[in-house]
Amino acid sequence: MKERLIEKLLTLVPNAKQEVLELLIDRCADDFLNECCLDELPGRAEGVLAQMVMWHYNRIGGEGLASQSYSGQSESYLTDYPANLKRSMRRFRGLKTL
Repeated sequence: MKERLIEKLLTLVPNAKQEVLELLIDRCADDFLNECCLDELPGRAEGVLAQMVMWHYNRIGGEGLASQSYSGQSESYLTDYPANLKRSMRRFRGLKTL
């Protein structure tokens, strides 16, 4: 799944470095598994994972900056995935028993 995902992401962002995409895929896969309480990635989750990677990739350089106001010197930062990604992940949510 990882190689196919890298191919798709490089189509969207041809100038992206493969090493960066690999790191982001690993990070997003961990986030996905933790958020959904799963032990392995379902194959159907590839689209959600690609969206998560693109969200992180687009934040590089801004490091989570959501908005900025120069005159009032105000900044706000994103601390979590946007609601649309959270909803997409929720479809895959599993339950863990103790």
